[in-house]
Amino acid sequence: SQEEAVKWIQASADAQYPEGICALANLYLHGKYVASDKPKAFKLAQAAQKLGYDKGKLLMAHMYETGDGIERNIPEALEIYKSLAEKGNAEAERSLGRCYYNGVGVLKDLSRATDYFRSAAFEHDEPDAEALCFLGYLFETGEGCEKNLSWAAQLYEISAKLGLADAQCNLGWMYEHG
Repeated sequence: SQEEAVKWIQASADAQYPEGICALANLYLHGKYVASDKPKAFKLAQAAQKLGYDKGKLLMAHMYETGDGIERNIPEALEIYKSLAEKGNAEAERSLGRCYYNGVGVLKDLSRATDYFRSAAFEHDEPDAEALCFLGYLFETGEGCEKNLSWAAQLYEISAKLGLADAQCNLGWMYEHG
């Protein structure tokens, strides 16, 4: 039940278990099973990162980037993403790729975006499905790299097999339109 889920996640957070603290932060951030409380979510994410949990730090960065529940602070978000990317965090690399692709807090740089997506997609034990999908899109459109529809389809397929609905749709569209 929802009450039991919250009870046990709260218990793990109370025991200073970083993953539990971050899970509780996400519940408050999204208002799942509890009333939405974004400032509380941020404080919990801070507590998780103080215990060395990178996902807490990443959650803080996303909140800084979007201003979701706290004052938007793009430079702080970028600093966190960069520090985590230097440690080999694929989600941080993907987030930096997205920032460079969209020009969020940095000059738009499609080449750097492609490099970050490529690193997130291929330089880890597990490929990052979202980074693969972003790369597929770049190769499909030729943005930041040479257009290559065959490679784009392969990237979409890998991502689709990892369960990413966006990639599944993009791959279907490519099959439909040849």
